[in-house]
Amino acid sequence: MGTNVTDNLSCGLNLSANIRSTVDLGTTPAMIFSTLVNFMPSSSLENPPIPYGTVGPIVTRPLFQWRNSSAQLMTITPQTAANGDARLGLGTATPAWKLDITSPFTNDGIRVTQTTTSAATLKLKGGGTGSKEWSLWSGGSGSSIGAGNFGIWDPTPSRYRMSINGTTGNLRIGGTAILANATHRLHVIPESPNFDPVRFEGLNFAADPFIITADINGVLHKINSTGFGGISNSCTTASFIPMVQTTGSGNLTCSQIFDNGNVGVNTITPTNKLHVVPVIGFDPVRFENLNSSNDTTIVTTDALGVLHTIGISSLLSGTGTTGINSNCSTANFVPKVQTTGSGDLTCSQIYDNGSEVGIGTSTPAAGWELEVNGDIKCVSLWATSDAKFKKDITPLKNANDIISKLQGVTYNWRTEEFKSKKFSSENQIGFIAQEIQKVLPAAVTKDANGDYAINYIEIIPVLTEAMKEQNATIENQNSKIENLENQLAEIKAMLSNGNKSSLNTNTQIANNNIKIYPNPIRNNNLNIEMYTHNEGSVWVTISDMQGKEVARKQFTTCANCTNNLTFDLPQLSNGNYHVSILADGQITTEKFTIAK
Repeated sequence: MGTNVTDNLSCGLNLSANIRSTVDLGTTPAMIFSTLVNFMPSSSLENPPIPYGTVGPIVTRPLFQWRNSSAQLMTITPQTAANGDARLGLGTATPAWKLDITSPFTNDGIRVTQTTTSAATLKLKGGGTGSKEWSLWSGGSGSSIGAGNFGIWDPTPSRYRMSINGTTGNLRIGGTAILANATHRLHVIPESPNFDPVRFEGLNFAADPFIITADINGVLHKINSTGFGGISNSCTTASFIPMVQTTGSGNLTCSQIFDNGNVGVNTITPTNKLHVVPVIGFDPVRFENLNSSNDTTIVTTDALGVLHTIGISSLLSGTGTTGINSNCSTANFVPKVQTTGSGDLTCSQIYDNGSEVGIGTSTPAAGWELEVNGDIKCVSLWATSDAKFKKDITPLKNANDIISKLQGVTYNWRTEEFKSKKFSSENQIGFIAQEIQKVLPAAVTKDANGDYAINYIEIIPVLTEAMKEQNATIENQNSKIENLENQLAEIKAMLSNGNKSSLNTNTQIANNNIKIYPNPIRNNNLNIEMYTHNEGSVWVTISDMQGKEVARKQFTTCANCTNNLTFDLPQLSNGNYHVSILADGQITTEKFTIAK
């Protein structure tokens, strides 16, 4: 049965009980809302039938529901047939907990407000043996926890186990005082002098046996991780490292080690990553258990940069007093061990100023990574020449001309005037750098001292290309000579076969007088006067001194007469040439000069 009530500005449903009595001694509730849950036995009304004693269908629906239209406000839902086994839902029709609150609004939930100056309290208590009641407190101005503070209260033994300061947010664990005494974000107070406030379990004691903490002054405290005992830190000097004292108070006092970026031992002004200052009468460093079979000495240096070597064998014995001093105190020189005499480290020939290294010289010129005064001997010498490091690669040209301008010389070094150079006294073969610079400037350099030097390796490619050019010229000349020999062979063959060609070589001339003029030629004309016995043709060939043919011409001759032939040569430059004349089966060769 349901009743619909129309909103007419009156109460939709008003259920009330008015009890008037001078003294209310009754125990019956003022108002009861009851519904009967019928756990029906097996009945033919159910299909399929429900066994006797099981929960009927009414258990699956709410016993009571309060709604605003379709919105759920409050629902009471039974769970089993046991009396009182029901759940209360606020904002949900299917509560899953004894009290289940569901809200579509942000920051909505349960709120407990105390209207007095005391504390609002929410109590929790478990059931069964050993159960205990706990209280969550939100303090007011009249509560012991302090206004605005939060606490977890243990009624037995009547103290706050944990509290949070509402102003600072500091968390205090333990103690009997209110939270206002919490001085850190986490403030742990021991419950008894016999127990430390914090204990860690499951730590690796073998590797990390201690916990380090700090108070508000930055003072360190070393706590044994087993939870017992501790060592305070009285070393509060900035940048010093504390150390454990085995006597006295046991505090961590300041050691000799100072660390501000550089580490200093017995100094507060270290200038290197590790700077050790010895105590008077003691060596600054001691090593034990070093491998004396492989490394037999330790090398140290004093404040002046003088090296000292200490024998490891003496260090292994714990004495640390045996060693070899360094007499090599000249700046930038590398010391060497002397196997005879005092055994001190004397100066070697090696000089290193950080930029240049000199061997046999203390003044290596700037720009040279290594300068050696004296000869160098090695098994092999390699120069970097990978193509990937090079650009603008161009083949060498006119190498033959370059080589023809180089002048090789023999010489002796001026050993007496430049003794520091350690020049050889033997006669030398080479070039003069200043002369090479005029021809191959890339092969010559001048250092900061004004001294010239030659890179002899850079001359090798020039020599290679010059040889290639000469070989090409020789091959060309050989080819031309071979051509002339072939031509001569052909002419001889024709003469021997009686071939009467236009050369008319069938008749041998006993007297063949030839005159060539002028010599030298100055007006481009070469005149040839010659006597021929037969009428025919004459071939005149001009060649340069390498055998290359530069001009050729055919003339017609008369019988038993003198011929005057003119050869015009305007295209030829000054120089020496050969003229070859083939007439009457004979070849005559003469040399002439052109000098315009």
